[in-house]
Amino acid sequence: MATTTYKAFVSSTYEDLKAHRTYVINALGKAGILVDPMEQWTAESDEPKQFSAERIEGCDFCVLLVALRSGFVPPGDVKSITQLEYEAAIKHGMDVLVFLLDVEKPWPRRFDELDESLKEWRKYLQNKHGVSWFGTDPSTVEIAPAVTRWVAKQSQKVTQVGSDWVQLISTLLHLNKHDPDTWTVAARLLPEALAAVEGAYYGRENDPQRAQPSDVSEDIVQSKVMKTLLASTREFLDESRINYEKTCFVIMPFGRKRVGDQEVDFDFIYGEEDPR
Repeated sequence: MATTTYKAFVSSTYEDLKAHRTYVINALGKAGILVDPMEQWTAESDEPKQFSAERIEGCDFCVLLVALRSGFVPPGDVKSITQLEYEAAIKHGMDVLVFLLDVEKPWPRRFDELDESLKEWRKYLQNKHGVSWFGTDPSTVEIAPAVTRWVAKQSQKVTQVGSDWVQLISTLLHLNKHDPDTWTVAARLLPEALAAVEGAYYGRENDPQRAQPSDVSEDIVQSKVMKTLLASTREFLDESRINYEKTCFVIMPFGRKRVGDQEVDFDFIYGEEDPR
């Protein structure tokens, strides 16, 4: 199913959705998606909320299963581990594939903890995402079609970003967008641009050890990104100008020639930038 190796994070309460989790994890594995399920995690001394959030880093998307339980709420918090995992995925800019239990389907009463808070969260998820529904049978979690759509969406994103990047470079460097050499130039410049964007976002120049996000607003970040990216582009342009300067082949007389009733010095015209 996947042409690139992606990694998924499966978030849910455990006891009530054990069978559903197993079904989803197996389906993801068959599709070539890597999964790091909590069933295989070893004991850790870190707080569960911190440990789960750290596991989300490096994943490409999150699969969220929500039934009629919020799950464990860490001391001092008002949100469950599952809710915190969801928020961490959103914070990392991940797509979240949301599956909700259909409340009209039969469900074990011992796992029915549907209160107003959980109702609000389920409603929020429905408004925020295009959710899918599942029932008692784990196979009702239609994970395969959802992942297929997600992978196709990533391919479209890559194609669009690539096209937009070449368009930007062709415009800045005054190159023909459809010329293969322009794509070569864009590919050469891309690593520099990505480094510039990363440096602007993290508030650093070229120090990879200082990978701490700067405490700045989104507008400032975007402004720094654009300024740094444009500066990097101009630097690349200056260094490469000689390779892309337009060349003109001139066909003209040389020496002094009669033109009508006047004598014209063509050597003077050719040698001057502005013969006027």
